Amino acid sequence: MSNLKRLRRPLAIIFGLMLAALMLWGQAETGQIVGTVQDASGAVVPNVTVAAKNVATGTQRATTTNTSGVYVLPNLRPAIGKLPFPPAASPPKKGA
Repeated sequence: MSNLKRLRRPLAIIFGLMLAALMLWGQAETGQIVGTVQDASGAVVPNVTVAAKNVATGTQRATTTNTSGVYVLPNLRPAIGKLPFPPAASPPKKGA
């Protein structure tokens, strides 16, 4: 039993250091943009290209919405950017 008491403190320190290392490893210098593209009526729009442009460097990352209209732009570096979307198509007029 005395062996367990002697090991308790070193094991607690090792466990604390491992936990701290895991917390630090979880920090990232990138982010992501997630969203859903919808038309004026609120219906989701699949197969739309969505792009994020870094204003400072001019680089651009693009993706396409899935069948649910959802897009994900992962692993983006922190920067000032723009999300240019193509103009929405206007619905057909009745009687035209």
